[in-house]
Amino acid sequence: MKCALAIMLKAPRPGRVKTRLASRYGARGATRIYRQLVEDTYARMRAVNGLDVFLSVSPGRWDPLFARAPVDHMERILVQGPGDLGARMQSLCRRLLGRYQGVILIGGDCPDLGADLVDEAVTRLRRHDVVIGPAVDGGYYLIGLRRDLPGLFAGIDWGSARVLRQTLRWLDRYHVQAFLLPLLTDIDEPQDVRAWKRLRADALASAGPDG
Repeated sequence: MKCALAIMLKAPRPGRVKTRLASRYGARGATRIYRQLVEDTYARMRAVNGLDVFLSVSPGRWDPLFARAPVDHMERILVQGPGDLGARMQSLCRRLLGRYQGVILIGGDCPDLGADLVDEAVTRLRRHDVVIGPAVDGGYYLIGLRRDLPGLFAGIDWGSARVLRQTLRWLDRYHVQAFLLPLLTDIDEPQDVRAWKRLRADALASAGPDG
């Protein structure tokens, strides 16, 4: 099954990303954390065999901060386009499903999301129309589709604790088969950052000087 994975990103500008982290780290510190999360996420996703990885960016391809994005092909950078988050996700899924048998959308802020779990999501898409990775905050860190589902992302209270519940309600209403992956934590609050830094330090230490 040929799949595309798109990492949905905002331009990493102070005051625009990870605003809940700014109370402890400041706007610039929060932005640096966001950039590092994105770079780490991209590196992990590249480890999934047979998966085409894209960066889906907002507001646009030519933002100078995206010029330093860790991608090896400019055609792997997709502009999200207009509308709210739901409209942009729907448009992105439709575009990629025109070229791939399945599409997976993730953010750049879930350090526990590894290549093995994404590989499982691809496997599950062979038998399910939708795969969802639920997040502790009531949203989700991953959603995968193998067919276009108009309306799936409409009427969702994005950024709230109701996102997953509203999405599952829609799927149930239209009798769409879904599979749920393990529960994971996004990096949204200062305490999440502390846990992520410990995890990252352990990973670097285990890799050794040649890692």
